[in-house]
Amino acid sequence: MEQKYLKTFSRYLKMSKKEKKKIILNLKEEINYRKQNGESPEKIFSDLGPANQLAQEFNLNFDIDESKLKLKEKINIIILSVVGSICIILAIYNSITLFIPKLSIQYIFSGVNLEGNIGVFAAFHLGIKEILAKIIIELLIGLILFIIIFIKKKKM
Repeated sequence: MEQKYLKTFSRYLKMSKKEKKKIILNLKEEINYRKQNGESPEKIFSDLGPANQLAQEFNLNFDIDESKLKLKEKINIIILSVVGSICIILAIYNSITLFIPKLSIQYIFSGVNLEGNIGVFAAFHLGIKEILAKIIIELLIGLILFIIIFIKKKKM
């Protein structure tokens, strides 16, 4: 019961990890002190109230600037979006050059004859299985990043 309460409380605190640790440590000490003085866990948590409300009170008392926190979240989302987009673009590019080698950057800029080779991957001596694995990994990374973005936006 105590661990669940503290976990919920921590999730709703909007401050640095360092501040969260201090507050949670103080709250644990308060709970342990009250237990040692004979109070039941039900009475203690009833007095404290719901974990999310207690955390909101702490947030108000610490005068947290939520706009700074939201800015950090937005920056994280932008970075994840860019990296995810790059992964998906690389996967698409690699897929295209697999079937149309003349569109590869290596062919365009160097004029190297890629006949008989597998597109841009010829320079890396990759087989078809490795190429497909690379494309799948790039797509998965991109998709995972976009799922993380979706979850972060949902929490905002």
